[in-house]
Amino acid sequence: MDTIHRKPGFLGRVGAIGIGLCLAASLALAISPNDGPGRRRQALRAAQLRAMDEFVRVYGGADWSVVGIDVAEHPDAAQNPRIMSVFLSLGNVFLNRYEIGHSAADLERALDYFEAVASSSALWGHRPLAGAVVVYLAIGSARLDSECDVGDHGGRIEALHSRVAEVAAEEADVIAPLEEYAVLVETTAEEDAARAALYATAAALLPEDPRSAEWDLFARIVVGRILQTRPEMSAEAALTLSQAELVYEASGQEIPRSVGLYAGARTLVVEFRGPVIGDAQPAGIAPIFEGGSLETAMRDSRVVAALLTNYLRLFPAGSQCETAGGDIVREPRY
Repeated sequence: MDTIHRKPGFLGRVGAIGIGLCLAASLALAISPNDGPGRRRQALRAAQLRAMDEFVRVYGGADWSVVGIDVAEHPDAAQNPRIMSVFLSLGNVFLNRYEIGHSAADLERALDYFEAVASSSALWGHRPLAGAVVVYLAIGSARLDSECDVGDHGGRIEALHSRVAEVAAEEADVIAPLEEYAVLVETTAEEDAARAALYATAAALLPEDPRSAEWDLFARIVVGRILQTRPEMSAEAALTLSQAELVYEASGQEIPRSVGLYAGARTLVVEFRGPVIGDAQPAGIAPIFEGGSLETAMRDSRVVAALLTNYLRLFPAGSQCETAGGDIVREPRY
């Protein structure tokens, strides 16, 4: 099994990194006599991208084939959706790198991760947390749809978008007939949020589908039920609903007021910080898949998801293509 150079305390530090870098960049430029709104905004963008990039530095070089084999051997495992979050976070951070460096290799790696998850729904779908995977997939797809120029990857991006919409519809169709009985079943806030996000994603990606109105209605009903019965929302549930709001926004659909309540939940970055794992280990090399390391990677991936949600609120998909004058640049970037 391959090992990587772990950075102990990443989970505990990344929230502080995300907030600290953003504040530092803003304050440093605020006192500069030669700054301007555009310069401050670019510094803030760079700071947030650097915070997320730490995830690839820690996990990007790992041999994930061991996990892939284990997931394939246990296709019904309840935690498989949580494992997918690691791959989706890696895909989004490589997409961040493409926005900065315009390297086709980074775009290729981002697509590889997104396609791998989208094509393996049999390993994570048809279970309570599947909606959390679908909505995170949809965010990656929306970002790719809005990229400045993707060279020869346009066909793959269109195919990915279609596949994500297909999976969303398939998953929604499985649970929609049972929605009227949901109040009779004991569920967690995370499961309810994932279900709402699934309906929202299906409705947003397929607005012309005859089932879309029902999916949208169910999303609103489930979120309303969450607000009534679960006043203390967990960070995971709030993040999933916040991602659903982003998908609505990216698709140009009307955002349900109840879902919009979770927009801009910046405190999520801090709330995902848990006990630091690894302080008792020697600094340097530590196995990624031993001693709870996979669990740490899954939690770290949700920190990245929270950072990305905040980032996309400030810098919506496609905004990286704008020039200082507000024009959109679509020329090839590699």
